[in-house]
Parts: sequence; structure tokens; C-alpha cells
Amino acid sequence: FVNRYIQRTSDIVRAHGGVIDNIAGDGIQAMFGTEHRPDARVAAVACARAILDDARVTRALPRFEGFGAVRIGLHRGTVMFGAFGGADRREITAHGSPINIAARLVDTCRSLGYDICASENALGPGHGGGGWRSIGEVRLRGVASPVEVWTLASAPAPEHP
Repeated sequence: FVNRYIQRTSDIVRAHGGVIDNIAGDGIQAMFGTEHRPDARVAAVACARAILDDARVTRALPRFEGFGAVRIGLHRGTVMFGAFGGADRREITAHGSPINIAARLVDTCRSLGYDICASENALGPGHGGGGWRSIGEVRLRGVASPVEVWTLASAPAPEHP
């Protein structure tokens, strides 16, 4: 069940030009633009939509009844990438504020009942016409300033904001 989700999601990320940075439990951290692609922002957003579409198809299969909600947080920024850790255990991964903000956007999805939450920075200019709507500024844990958060325009408003 989880392995199928991780494999299918990883395949979608790679098909959109992303790189899997980390897998923890059923969570996947992916990065786009590691090769300075000018379309990385567009690719990341398209990938997120494709993952949601795949999850909807998966949930419709009888053997995957009860497949949990997929929550996606999108943010864009410069990260440090390299080997981190001590002498006895090192991990090649990304660190930085953009990673933290994306993780907090996943938390926002969970608490507000959305599938996807994206920062304005992740979507770029002119995204309002691209099927997105603002849910307002949200204070994210560990982030000094509020972040304007966007979700898909087709997403229903949460019952308990």
C-alpha cells in the first residue's frame, strides 16, 4: 500500500523533472530546479496536480479503499544541499527555510482540510488566473512573517477554518 504510493509518486516526480530528496514514512520531499531549469516552478505545480490526480484514481480502486488523504505543500527558495550529520551518520539532503515552509504548508493542509497549499512564491506571478485562490495569510510555526497561502480554486472551503 505505502510502497505503491511511494513508487507511483516518485515516478510522477521524476517524470516532471523533480528529484526525490527524502522519504520519511509516507512523506516524500521532492525538489525541482536543481539543474537551474527555467520551468522548474511550472513543473513542480504540474507535478503536484498529477500526484493529486493519481491519488484520486488510486482511492477509486476497491483494493485501495481507505487510502488516506494526500497533502502537498509547495514553496520555492534557495536551500543548502550536501552531506549533513556527524562522524557516525551523515545524510545527503537539503536544508533551509524553504524546506521548513513547505513542511508547514503540509501541516496547514492537514489542519484546514486542503489537499494542497502553496506559497505565493511557489506559484509565481499571475497564478490567480491559473486555477488558484488565496486562503489568506497564515502564520506558520517557525516562520517569522505570515505567508499568503493558496489552494486550488476547485477545492471546497473547509468546514472548520
